[in-house]
Amino acid sequence: MRTWRNPGSQDEFLEIASGITEVLDDEGTAQSIDDTPDAFVEWLRSRVVLDVGEPINATVDGLPATQIDVVAQFSTQLYTYPDAPTTYGLAAGQRVRFITLMVGDTRVQIAAEAPDATLDPFWGRVEPIVESLTFPDDA
Repeated sequence: MRTWRNPGSQDEFLEIASGITEVLDDEGTAQSIDDTPDAFVEWLRSRVVLDVGEPINATVDGLPATQIDVVAQFSTQLYTYPDAPTTYGLAAGQRVRFITLMVGDTRVQIAAEAPDATLDPFWGRVEPIVESLTFPDDA
């Protein structure tokens, strides 16, 4: 899991995380969401500082998933990691392709992030990694 970004940087990275249920609103106030893909997408759509695309049906390891792209209009913090003193934030102009799915009783999210103009080429490099993911049958 990526745990730190230089503020204002425009990195490219791929992250896989789970247990993300403490999210932040546009003012930075923490709130809890259900540990489901629908709750995650609904929360993204509630953020005014994000341009949120339409959700797309996807699959990961044969499991149904939701893919959704967001672009930050302004630098913002999105959520905190469980049991870690760090938050996930976006610099203005960064785009994230989130893929979120249920693996057993746990929501897993995949985040591919890059500057808006370069996410598609970056996705071309990391999509084979996402497609190669497998989850235990007993998860």
